[in-house]
Amino acid sequence: CANRLRRGGVDVLMVNEKWKRSTFLTFFHAKFWIKDGEEVIVGGQNIIKFENNSTGYNNLNRDTDLLIKGPATTDFLEAYLNLWEQHRDQRNGTLQTMNDELAETKKNERIARLRGAEHYNEVFSHPESRMNGVCRSLVQKAYHRNLSIASVLEHHIAHARHSIVMTSPEIKFQPGDRTRRDRFFSTLKDSAKKGVQIEFVSNGVDGGNGEYTAALRGELEWAVESGHRFATRIWNHILNREPSNNARDHRHYLNDLRHHGVRTWTHFNYIHAKQAYFDRIATSISSLNLDTPSIERNDEAGAICMDQSLSQAMETQLTLDLVNSVPVMSRNEP
Repeated sequence: CANRLRRGGVDVLMVNEKWKRSTFLTFFHAKFWIKDGEEVIVGGQNIIKFENNSTGYNNLNRDTDLLIKGPATTDFLEAYLNLWEQHRDQRNGTLQTMNDELAETKKNERIARLRGAEHYNEVFSHPESRMNGVCRSLVQKAYHRNLSIASVLEHHIAHARHSIVMTSPEIKFQPGDRTRRDRFFSTLKDSAKKGVQIEFVSNGVDGGNGEYTAALRGELEWAVESGHRFATRIWNHILNREPSNNARDHRHYLNDLRHHGVRTWTHFNYIHAKQAYFDRIATSISSLNLDTPSIERNDEAGAICMDQSLSQAMETQLTLDLVNSVPVMSRNEP
């Protein structure tokens, strides 16, 4: 795919950090698109058929991305240019012209009072401005070389007063370890203990193991349509086991959260969306899975916003996510 893009005139930069000493075991997981320096799309979607062909209800990925226009786009462009310079090799061109345009754009945004901490009090002191597209970009480099998205979400979890709704395709932590992997989830449990209503949606048997399960289903469909009985039996056998094994792992962590007051759910599709909604005010959409690699070391990207129209959209979407999920229950409960 990369070579086909190159033949079409697209400069493709391949990131390989996993086996380098300074970025050992990291994965480049950030997903964001920038158009003309004017708008950005950020979230969890990959460029694959299981996303492109999905309706959200046809056994493919249920995902969410966020379209932002305005100064936050400039911040994403700056992060993109930094990533490009950090990872490019001799095959890749420079983006110096875009760097020059970035500096001019930031200067103009300051003049227009659209940028700068000195304007925060003015924006947040008025109801009509504090919920009118106030966004911060969140671009996390490997091993938190600049910021930690999980730490931003932790802060909002700790200060939530009424409600939190979160979705994540993956969930993994070390129960009881409050210093490292479990710190994020310890904060979530503490918030539930204080009386904040928390809904957490992830994947069970129906969601399977995402793209992997979807690919296996495709092989099964091919075998059935082609009349290959042996291949049909093999793919059926794998599909009867693989989603269950993944769901069993998730259930261990979802049950732990449930026992600490967090209401946990599993979606009927593979939910790939990474969403967080705090007190029906602040919304975060990102690429960050709530598992150890993403929280501790991966390159990730997202945004957190306060916007009335976005809040209304999230109310609708998260209600649909909950309606299309089943609560996690203990075997001992009726």
